[in-house]
Amino acid sequence: MKLRTILQGLPAERLIAIANAWQLPLPAGMDPSTPEGHNKLVEYLYPRMQATRYFRAAFAKLTPQQQDALRLLAVHGGELPLTELAIRCFDGDESLAEAELRQLAENGFICIESGEEPYAILPEGIFYHFEVGAHLSGFLGAILHKLPKANLLQIAEQIFGSKTKSLSREQLVRLLRRQLLDPDFLRQYIASLPHEEAQLLEILIEKNGYALYGDLLEARGRRRFDLTRTEQLNSLIGSRGLAYVVSRGTNKYADVVIIPRDILFILQHDYTPDMRTLRELDALGASATEFSPAVVYDNSHLVLRDLVLLANFIHTQDIRVLTTGGVSKSDLRRALVLLSSGKSLKYATFLVGYLLYAKFLIQVGQFWKVSDAFLEALENPAHIYSDLFTWWLEVNDWNEAIPDGIAWEEEQRTRGFLGLIEIRHRVLEALYATQRDRWISYAKFEEMLLPQVVAVLLASGDKWNEKLATQVGLRVLRAVITEPLSWLGLVVLGASEVDAFAEEQDEKEAKSSVSRSSRAAQKGELALRLSDLGQSLFQSGAIRPREAFHEMSVEEFPLQYSAEWFFVQPNMEIVAPPDLRLDKLYFLTSFCRVRNVDVMTSFELSRETLRAALDRGVHPEEILDFLNQHSRPAVPETVKRLISDCSEKHGEALLGLAGGYLVSDQPAVIEEVRANPKLAPFIREVIGDKGMVFVPDVDLSKLAKEMRAAGLMPRLETGTVQATRDGRYHISISPEDLLDLIGLIRLVRVLEDELDADITNQKAAALAQKLEPEGGAFFALRGTGEAIANVFEKRLLAALQKMRDQIEEKYKDQLSRLVAKSVAHRGPTRYHYRGQNPAVERKDIIALLKFAADYELEAEIQYVKRNENEVTLHIYPKSFEGNRIYAYCVESDQDSMYSLDRILRAKL
Repeated sequence: MKLRTILQGLPAERLIAIANAWQLPLPAGMDPSTPEGHNKLVEYLYPRMQATRYFRAAFAKLTPQQQDALRLLAVHGGELPLTELAIRCFDGDESLAEAELRQLAENGFICIESGEEPYAILPEGIFYHFEVGAHLSGFLGAILHKLPKANLLQIAEQIFGSKTKSLSREQLVRLLRRQLLDPDFLRQYIASLPHEEAQLLEILIEKNGYALYGDLLEARGRRRFDLTRTEQLNSLIGSRGLAYVVSRGTNKYADVVIIPRDILFILQHDYTPDMRTLRELDALGASATEFSPAVVYDNSHLVLRDLVLLANFIHTQDIRVLTTGGVSKSDLRRALVLLSSGKSLKYATFLVGYLLYAKFLIQVGQFWKVSDAFLEALENPAHIYSDLFTWWLEVNDWNEAIPDGIAWEEEQRTRGFLGLIEIRHRVLEALYATQRDRWISYAKFEEMLLPQVVAVLLASGDKWNEKLATQVGLRVLRAVITEPLSWLGLVVLGASEVDAFAEEQDEKEAKSSVSRSSRAAQKGELALRLSDLGQSLFQSGAIRPREAFHEMSVEEFPLQYSAEWFFVQPNMEIVAPPDLRLDKLYFLTSFCRVRNVDVMTSFELSRETLRAALDRGVHPEEILDFLNQHSRPAVPETVKRLISDCSEKHGEALLGLAGGYLVSDQPAVIEEVRANPKLAPFIREVIGDKGMVFVPDVDLSKLAKEMRAAGLMPRLETGTVQATRDGRYHISISPEDLLDLIGLIRLVRVLEDELDADITNQKAAALAQKLEPEGGAFFALRGTGEAIANVFEKRLLAALQKMRDQIEEKYKDQLSRLVAKSVAHRGPTRYHYRGQNPAVERKDIIALLKFAADYELEAEIQYVKRNENEVTLHIYPKSFEGNRIYAYCVESDQDSMYSLDRILRAKL
């Protein structure tokens, strides 16, 4: 039943009561007592009751029994008799059921249809809010509601004869459901089936109510191309009402055929009526209700910390680039000691795969180095997390079907197969629909979802048979849950064995890329539930089935990395909180050794870690200022002395540059130059009797001239670029020229970002890092270098904007002339649109916006922003991406993404 129709038939008092129950303040000046005010109130309530954010707030205020009643209605297609709801949701207490259901009706959640058998009905706009997962799908009422009326009539005619032709669609659904779920009728009906159809139904029951169309034809040694058997199977599916096709494959032999779950329950329980409660139907939640794990694995607060620590390890340890790209297993094993406990080699591979995909690691010579983009991204943990999640969900780089996930050390990397992304979406859908406050048995979850996974593989077009698809499906399903989803912190794992998630102890386990949690799943000793992070992301709408990750601001992200303090202790240990800002964590890691990553992250400061940091160009004053600024207690004197000692001793043996050198096989020449008073000031060191080096700022041309005046004949190697014997080149330029050069190279990166094109294949960023000198000498000039780069960037962006403005002005003129010439041949306008305009129902809004996108028309939308303010925007829709629309906004003069759930009204 349509929600608008229900609202239009209610008196003003009921509409006001619904607005109050849904916490929707009435617009000022609205008088619902007048016909015009009544219609305005209906138009005000209708789109808001379909908006997810308003529904969730109202739904949360309901009693648990009321919530279960609404969910049960959604599971069975949106309507059930009141007597059945009383038994299944209110323990048979009809008076309690009537009171609770009446309250739901008064608050606008359901409509109660009186008659010989009263029904509770979910209005269409409310029914949309309920996501029914795989474990609660496949019941007769839901299947019948999706069938065309012609199919319903065909089944009804088989059961009741021709007397049902005059019935409406809703009457047919109710009549068929009532009859087919009557145990006495069902027993007689099945007994009357032809022998071949009864045998096919028996095979389906043996397969627990699920099978592929082709497998049913071949069951018990029969040939697939047995035409008689095919006709009998088509009859069973098409007109008996006992079996249905619920998923279409690449061909009819890959179609999924099921017996509705309530009918199957009756058949498997000696024709007992199916009056199970929602919790009994929810096999996933009920299967582990009493589960009490011995150990729990929750990675939600660790994944981003591990990502930062791993990136820093790769940057500072000179990790070589494999010839096929990626990082070697031996290097990743070295990194495992830095990460949180119990992590496998596959986990490290997963994180590195993302870092490479996001171009946060760039190749500098033979080694991987962290890019500036990563350091900038650390300021927005929400964006990093959403990018990591989206990479796993939508990109086929990661492959759960192979042991290592990514095979970098192979000549050809093994990417994910067709259907893998669809399997990930199916798992997310199942998790989205689960009861989020209960443990779920992994074995039961696997049992419920495996048929869908097998169907996806068989329908993917690859050469699968059912046995192979089942084997691969089990492996992939197990890996998706126990690896990426738990690594991302969306799922919490619980195990009955204390050491299920412990760090690998023996050599064989340490070399394994498979986590212990995955092995625990194979033994059926595992349970799972959504983590607090997963629940927050689902409830906020950031993660929704079949959609991309909805962007969140830093403030909205459930994991707040906002702390800027830590403890520096006299024993050289530094303890950081779990929510330390990621950029602070990265810098802390650059001059400390990671000791332990748990609730708190502990570091050790030592001479070795400080020396390594100073060698990489980190200035001791920078380290001390950082500690003074962020240490909650004052920095102990022992730490200050250690930094001071290392600063003083660093450089005891100096490896530096000279301005030039002189070599001669004749010792007399060396002695003559050394004794010359005009040449002596330029000499830095005499080496033996055949060579000397000059001071760094020497002018070799002037020095050669003085030597010629003294009667010597030197051969001069001059120029800014000097060749060496090993085929390399040394560049000799002033600090100012070096800063200009680095600024120009960084300008190339800005240009690449502006054009969204990798022009240099990341070589510009690598070259900029190579050219930046290490050591303290360059520290004072960094600010000047940044200023020069910023000046270049501003000039470039100004020039590009000027060019864009000129192009825009040019094409505006051309467009004006073109429009003027073609007024007589205009395309479709808003007056050609035949749908609802304005549109307030979700499907009407989508149809209107698609029309606007197809014909480049402007649409006006009423939109709910994240701060709950409603605004009117004028947009030009361009494309749809899942549950969002990409459009140009006139008010903001830029392209933006808009959630369809937040659009209350649209008009051409």
